[in-house]
Amino acid sequence: MEKTEDSHSSFLSYLFNEDLYIIPEKDSRSLASSAQLTHSGNIKKQILIVIKENGDGAISAEHHEFMLKILQSVSLTWEDVQIIQDNQYNGNRALEDDYLVVWGLGLAPQDIGLDPQNESYQIIDQEGKKIILTDPLEEIKTDVIKKKRLWACLKQLFPQH
Repeated sequence: MEKTEDSHSSFLSYLFNEDLYIIPEKDSRSLASSAQLTHSGNIKKQILIVIKENGDGAISAEHHEFMLKILQSVSLTWEDVQIIQDNQYNGNRALEDDYLVVWGLGLAPQDIGLDPQNESYQIIDQEGKKIILTDPLEEIKTDVIKKKRLWACLKQLFPQH
């Protein structure tokens, strides 16, 4: 990853206090107009991503690419994670299975068996697991503040990056 340093991006230093990186897209998959949300990688890093089902079971290519960029920002690949829709699993599965990290996109704490008082964008330690709940992917993609909050959590979850 390279730091942005060209003249067109120099104004970013006035907007952000943290280093910004360009994530290469050479690993991007070519997609049709939509792709299924569900993905079963080898789950090498024992990471579960649960996405609130949006009704049609598909995610736009744009959101698929955004998820890939998020994963790449912390040196993860599709093979490191399992992505499922919330309607495809028992709510307590995240706590019962052998995942080390659980990321709930668009889920409420009680959707995965947690106390409803847990807040979004906070790392929750539960039974040896690190759990983070965030807004849906489409909201994060369009909101700079939510992107910053997600990035702060990801840096804590994956501190080597």
